Amino acid sequence: MSKIKDYSNGEITVHWEPSKCWHFGACVRMLPDVYDPEKKPWITPEDATTEALKNQIAQCPSGALSYSMDSQTITSAEEGIRHLNILKDGPILSKKEVLVTYEDGTKETKFTRRSYCRCGASDNLPFCNGNHNKNNFKAEAHNPE
Repeated sequence: MSKIKDYSNGEITVHWEPSKCWHFGACVRMLPDVYDPEKKPWITPEDATTEALKNQIAQCPSGALSYSMDSQTITSAEEGIRHLNILKDGPILSKKEVLVTYEDGTKETKFTRRSYCRCGASDNLPFCNGNHNKNNFKAEAHNPE
C-alpha cells in the first residue's frame, strides 16, 4: 500500500496518494493558490474554501486526491455503480460511487477513482503515471453509456 499524505485546514483534510498521481494538473490549474509544486508543503488547503476543495478534488482523474471532513465520523459506506471510461491515447479511468453515512445521519455520495495504465510504460503499474504522454501512446477511446 502506498503512503498517503494529509493536509488539513481544520475543517477538511485533503489526502494525496503520490503513487496514484499521473500529474494531469487539474488541481494546479483549478486552485493554484492551494496546489503549488514549487512550495513545501505543496498543498495548502487553508488557501481555499472547503466547497472549492471538494469541487476540485472531484475533478482529479487519477484518484490521487481525496478528502474527509474533520468533524464527521463515517458510520457506513455502501458501494454503488462503477463507471469505466477508456480515454483516447490515455488510461482507463475507473470511478465508483460510494454512499457514505455519517454519525449525525447525513449522507453524501463520494467517488473513488483509479487510473489504470494502457500503454505499459508506467513506472507504477497497474496505475497510470502519465508516461503515455511521453511515449506518444495512441489508442481509441471507448466510453459506454
